[in-house]
Amino acid sequence: MKRSGKITFLFISLAVIGLFLGCELPDYQLAFEIGNYAYNGYTVSVPYSIENIGWKDMDNAQIRISVVTDSAYSPYHGWTTGVNLSIGNRSQGVLDIDYSGTISDVYVSAAGWDED
Repeated sequence: MKRSGKITFLFISLAVIGLFLGCELPDYQLAFEIGNYAYNGYTVSVPYSIENIGWKDMDNAQIRISVVTDSAYSPYHGWTTGVNLSIGNRSQGVLDIDYSGTISDVYVSAAGWDED
């Protein structure tokens, strides 16, 4: 290999190594999902699960679920109960949200936690 070829190979190798060393694994990642909701009167019950898929423990992890209706006061929101999640742990529950009108959508609108 010529000298210029060795230098090019060296620069490419250093760039690849730098790329891998510069990438960090995300410390905090929260996976969440909501299930099929059910309503009774003017309360909608939304099953949910949240899971810590990051590399650090989470304190007070929670999600905000929003309900969209045809009401002028829409959307309606509710926060799940905060839970402490170790790495890889999951929590499940059901959130009840009072609303008025006809429901057109239910979705997760925010997520939050406290850092250790």
